[in-house]
Amino acid sequence: MGARCCTLSQGQRTEPLAVASRIRKAAKTNNLKTYKEFQDAYTLKAAVRPGASALSANLKELGKVFVCRKLKKANVPCKTSTDVANYCKALSDLEHPHLCRFIEAFEDTTYIYMIYEKAGTKTLFEHILERASLTEEEAADYLHQAAMALSVSHSQGIVHGRLSPKSLILDEEDPTEEDCDVQIKICDMGQGFILRPLLFATEETKEGLEVEQYACSPEYVQQELETTGSLDLPRHAEKNDIWALGMIFFHMLSGSMPFQATDRATLMRSVGQKPIVYEESAWSKLSSSAREVVEQMLRVNPAIRISASNLLKHPWIKVARTTFPRRRMVVMLNNLRLNVQESEFKRFVLRVIAEQLPRDSKTEQAVEKAFRCLDRNGDGVLTVEEVVKGLKKHLEVKDEKDLAALFAQVDRDGSGTINVQEFLAAAMDQNRISGLPILWEAFSAFDKDRGGTISNDEIGKIVKELEGQLVSMEVAESCAQAIQRELEQTGNSGDLDFEQFVYLMKTRPTPVDLLNTQITRAFWGFGMDCYQVRHREPERWDITKEHPKANRSVYRRRAPRKKGDEEEPVLAG
Repeated sequence: MGARCCTLSQGQRTEPLAVASRIRKAAKTNNLKTYKEFQDAYTLKAAVRPGASALSANLKELGKVFVCRKLKKANVPCKTSTDVANYCKALSDLEHPHLCRFIEAFEDTTYIYMIYEKAGTKTLFEHILERASLTEEEAADYLHQAAMALSVSHSQGIVHGRLSPKSLILDEEDPTEEDCDVQIKICDMGQGFILRPLLFATEETKEGLEVEQYACSPEYVQQELETTGSLDLPRHAEKNDIWALGMIFFHMLSGSMPFQATDRATLMRSVGQKPIVYEESAWSKLSSSAREVVEQMLRVNPAIRISASNLLKHPWIKVARTTFPRRRMVVMLNNLRLNVQESEFKRFVLRVIAEQLPRDSKTEQAVEKAFRCLDRNGDGVLTVEEVVKGLKKHLEVKDEKDLAALFAQVDRDGSGTINVQEFLAAAMDQNRISGLPILWEAFSAFDKDRGGTISNDEIGKIVKELEGQLVSMEVAESCAQAIQRELEQTGNSGDLDFEQFVYLMKTRPTPVDLLNTQITRAFWGFGMDCYQVRHREPERWDITKEHPKANRSVYRRRAPRKKGDEEEPVLAG
């Protein structure tokens, strides 16, 4: 096993003090929201699944279901309320297609209420057991998904700390295997060490032992992972996640756990003390690369245990770099540079249009390919550095200082990374999507009551419906108000008719365009549709679906499995 895959470069290390400093500096929040605000916004329902401690939380304004995790404040390791609030703010900025995104937090005198995005209710292991088989290719794909999410989380100084098979749940976006391979999400990210006590600091229970068998690393047993009561993570905290991931995939690939423990004491005597045995009967069915990657995740010494970022480079899960024609990349990046200079309202409409593109459209496939080409480390999101390098490589950049500002405009949710849907909305060719039939559909998506005009309230509602899928309603409300203020400043404070909508969507409207708008409106007053689209019954664009396309991964495998054409199964639970 090459040392290349086992070492962690200086640039990739997470220094706890630096992370804590960054969180305090970036998140200027004094305290969490109150329980009264929680009651005004959400209604708590039953457990998300039988036996689960997490509850469903219905967002009253949108009717969308989230997940609520109640954490007892007396058990929270971080003892400063301001630090907890700042940490939750930083956690809300973490985004990845394979993470259940944290939305917001509330508190009363006893509990902290953590609100997360809701995915499915079935765990990955349950899904595998139902199918009674797992191919090596599928296992590698699942590990790739998890490694991408952990790589991004760890780079931002956020760890899981309690990773187990229950943490890997299915995304319900593509519920049928025939249409798309299964996508997973990691739930409860960011709670360990900061918001939840150490594994052995609570009373031993059967449910707790199920988690401990995976998340208890050798450094846990040696008591090297101690909380400090602040935002400082223990040294090598991120490597504990890698150990847990290794235990999960050891179990997934071999069908059994490396240590059989019926109680905590037995587990602690085994982890790091007894060698991990790779039974020939199970592992001989697998490739040497599969065993190698598990061995590198289960190294006893965390300093030489493979990192999440280096996992993505391992041959067993590595995705080949994507190439993209330079000419088309130049066109796409020029579109991006042009689109971010447009008004807030127009950019939001472009996003609404992007949400409706068919998953197999040529436009969407081309943009996803360009996205993968720019994603140099293959972690599923674009950073400032990756976008800037792409712009500098393909375009003439006169002032590099403007590039960071450009990135911020594309990063609509302020996560610090760009997901594929943000990139798609920003990189679309306006000439291809600004035809009158498409604009009529977009206008009708806002004009829900079919009254012929769009009011400020309708604009605010649709902004909150779309933005509120993955950010707090407070943030969504702020976006809506920014767009409404902009329209007021441009003299469009009243209801918008279709003529005004078309005019606002033009790339560089001229006085002639304004005159044509007035003439077209006059003709429509006499029942003459100069646009020749109003007779069309618009589709009901579903922008409030449970899982917006921003959640999807650009590295999903597209080819569906066919009966009689599967690999030899390597695992049956």
